[in-house]
Amino acid sequence: MKLIRKKDSASTQTLQQTNSSFKNITDNNTDNKLAKNSDFARFAAPDNNMPDQFLNLDYDINRCDPEVWKVIVVDDEPDIHEITRISLKGFKFGGKNLELINAKSAAEAREIFKKEQDIAVAMIDVVMETEDAGLQLVKYIRNELHLKNVRLIIRTGQPGTAPERYVIDHFDIDGYKEKTDLTAQKIYSVLTAAIKSYSDITAIEKNIVQMQIEALKREKRAAEAANRAKSEFLANLSHEIRTPISIIIGVSRLIRETILTKEQKQYTDMIADSSEILLSLVEDILDFSKIEAG
Repeated sequence: MKLIRKKDSASTQTLQQTNSSFKNITDNNTDNKLAKNSDFARFAAPDNNMPDQFLNLDYDINRCDPEVWKVIVVDDEPDIHEITRISLKGFKFGGKNLELINAKSAAEAREIFKKEQDIAVAMIDVVMETEDAGLQLVKYIRNELHLKNVRLIIRTGQPGTAPERYVIDHFDIDGYKEKTDLTAQKIYSVLTAAIKSYSDITAIEKNIVQMQIEALKREKRAAEAANRAKSEFLANLSHEIRTPISIIIGVSRLIRETILTKEQKQYTDMIADSSEILLSLVEDILDFSKIEAG
């Protein structure tokens, strides 16, 4: 515990004036030095400016490289599901098997897409619950779920309800096929091309994500190093300043034990009091650096 002596009003007033002048001088000098010292500015930068990406780098990179190709068939005709299953029996691409998912309505497909966001290809009928149920599903996938990689192929038995040119111009799809044209061989060809496109897109995404993660990790390591350097800098600074301040306080106490005039005693008290205040600030800085260092 520190004992603060009671000062007379004259001493207090003089001390306040001196401290105020000293503060103005040191503030100006400090501002000029800090403006020229980029290292100190880096050390003193607030930690809460660290990007949010640093908080979590556990991105699931495996979702860019699936173990199987997930393909969903969205159609309200059971025969279409069976024909597709038979046509794609034994399908493989890039050494990976096919996982066929069936949805009998656009509503069912929406629920599936909420859970399965690594679907490679969707083959979607247009007319189901409503005349444009399939087209609304396309909008939902692209605009609400923001799934841009999945290849969407419209497969309709009523082209008059959804003309090809209109659908291609107004919806973000990757193919438009009439059911009457889709033989087993064409289904195979269409799906192979779609999966190849999906594979290329996800490979590019994987490379980009890996580069971003590595960049973030480098920045995180740099930020952690800067924080450590800041803590060490503050600890060293406070230690180097605390020693001479302690000497000044000790000497001023010795001087007070000698015979002094009233004015000399007043100045000595100012030196001692100001030194104690400064020592308290330095110790606070040292405590802060210890807390940051853990």
